[in-house]
Amino acid sequence: QSPWDPTAVSVQLMGLNGQAGGYHIHEWPVPWLGSSASPLPTTAQFCNGNAVGGHYNPFNATYPLPTGMTLDNYEVGDLSGKFGSLSSSVSVNSTYSDASVTL
Repeated sequence: QSPWDPTAVSVQLMGLNGQAGGYHIHEWPVPWLGSSASPLPTTAQFCNGNAVGGHYNPFNATYPLPTGMTLDNYEVGDLSGKFGSLSSSVSVNSTYSDASVTL
């Protein structure tokens, strides 16, 4: 594959119990949790903007946009805007083709 080929984005989530909503690619990965001797942080501590940055948005797209726009109008990392929210989902097993997400 070349850098210009679309990226296959696979989303496989279980146990959502209808409590999820939007999902995004952020600027930085979730930090490593450290050694087993250190206390584990809460979800709010390692999934907040200080830890992972904002949505990946190198082209400064407007957020949020209504659904149904062409993919190039959304933030690169706005997967729920481009492919649909996880609201009311119990599990998700989908693969999307996205030319704006590069590896």
